[in-house]
Amino acid sequence: MRPQGVTEHDVGAVVVQVADHADRDLTGGVAHGEPGIEGLVGILVDDLDLAAQRPQLAVAGTVDGEAVTGRAWLDHEWSSQYLAPEAAGWDWVGLNLEGGRSLMAFRIRDKQGGVHFAPPGVSFAPRRTWRSPRTDVEYPVAMRVEANGQAYDLEPLMDDQELDARRSTGIIYWEGAVRALQSGKEAGRGYLELTGYWRPMEL
Repeated sequence: MRPQGVTEHDVGAVVVQVADHADRDLTGGVAHGEPGIEGLVGILVDDLDLAAQRPQLAVAGTVDGEAVTGRAWLDHEWSSQYLAPEAAGWDWVGLNLEGGRSLMAFRIRDKQGGVHFAPPGVSFAPRRTWRSPRTDVEYPVAMRVEANGQAYDLEPLMDDQELDARRSTGIIYWEGAVRALQSGKEAGRGYLELTGYWRPMEL
């Protein structure tokens, strides 16, 4: 079901996957596209992907009795379907950047190992892979992401952030914390999601 006021033309035309919010209120949410439509999960007009995100969310708590504070990223999505039939999986990143800015970008890979869909100007280039000792799946855990005319080198805080969800969703994938570097200096931190490397996504 489409949200009220969203037509086929609206859904088919909205392909914005990148948000770079230099002046965003840190306490507010971020809407992608029109109205809050993030883009397409597979370039089919019937594939509708809605997202509600709050980057740079201030958080506080305790770890082993010690007070800690930081910045988080709240992300929730609703989709009419997961992927187009010819797609295998996606690479997605959300970054809280220095200075209060944020970046979200992703690409959808096809079953032949190419790019099924990526917004204009967005690219992901593997820099280093890690092979799971448990599942033997290889993931590009270190990536160079280019978007909005900027390039970021992503490095995982630890390589082993694989999730084996075969007993629930039936998939194995990698998702975890990363550092974003520019010219070797940390420019932010975020979250990288890598799906479809074990086998094409079938949820």
